[in-house]
Amino acid sequence: MEELGPHGHRSYLLYGATMFVILTLGLIGNFLTLIVLFHPQHRTKSMTPLMVNLCVADLLVCLFGYTVAVNYNTADFANTGSAPALCYWLAFINAATGLASIGTLAVMAIITYLGISRNEIAQQNRMTGKAEMLLLTGLPYLPPGIWLYAIVLTIPPAMGWNKFIPIPSRVSCHPDWYSQDLSSRSYIIYLVTFGFFIPLVIILGSYGGIYRCIRNSSVPGANEDARVRQIRSRNKTVRLVISMTLAYFVSWSPYCIVSLIGTAIGHESVSPSVSLVPEIMAKASVVYNPILYVLLNAKFRVTLIQFFSWSRVGNVISEGSNADENTTGVMEIQTNSLRHRDI
Repeated sequence: MEELGPHGHRSYLLYGATMFVILTLGLIGNFLTLIVLFHPQHRTKSMTPLMVNLCVADLLVCLFGYTVAVNYNTADFANTGSAPALCYWLAFINAATGLASIGTLAVMAIITYLGISRNEIAQQNRMTGKAEMLLLTGLPYLPPGIWLYAIVLTIPPAMGWNKFIPIPSRVSCHPDWYSQDLSSRSYIIYLVTFGFFIPLVIILGSYGGIYRCIRNSSVPGANEDARVRQIRSRNKTVRLVISMTLAYFVSWSPYCIVSLIGTAIGHESVSPSVSLVPEIMAKASVVYNPILYVLLNAKFRVTLIQFFSWSRVGNVISEGSNADENTTGVMEIQTNSLRHRDI
């Protein structure tokens, strides 16, 4: 196993400090996001179950992936000659949550497209009211289906189809991208096809449809003000979903590219120190969504500000209640005095 080189310790320290920041921001940001999404103003929206699913995936990998990685890096598991249970767990939780996220983003892209094109679809009689109701009824069942999809893609190495091995820098584990035997390579093809390229095609196709709908959009029977409001609301939703998708692919694409190059050449394509860069970029994906919600969703910002204000308002109300009791007594005394004067 290649060492990290003369700057290895510095690389590990930088990686550790960066992971601490990512872990802290990921936990705080996604926990606050869950609180906001369960607020009555947000929880009834069609996108909320999917946004919650993204938060759950990020929280799971933070709590049970990134924290476990700290323990992993305190032991020299990479030199045991086989991948231990902890290495398997790290690879599984990282892959499963990442695949759940891309699956969720693909479903969000489809639902966004269907929501925007609903008027045009209804006009062309390509979707009946019953079919649309069936789609809406199935929304709560989408997150479990997405997790099943992620597990089906992730579990094979634990069953003997490919295997989980430490990454070049030995700070985590992943599927064996470098093995040249037919079985291992077939799993990599299976994983990349169903876990990256098919969701990517679905997302690009949905956004292409969204672009066509926006370009040719009309709101039949609506006045100009209603049309402007609907277009603004629609564009905000599209901007948020596209930004989340871009953030995900910017985070994970370097890791995917480096891994695919390793598959093609049969060994690590970068040095252990350099391999830390795509690893950190992929792990940083847990930070971006809460930031995008705050920047691009005004209602989310308002609810978040209200959450931080509740404790302060509660103290003010408590103090105000005591003051009201005192004030009420004074007012009663003053009222009685006035009544006596009037008499």
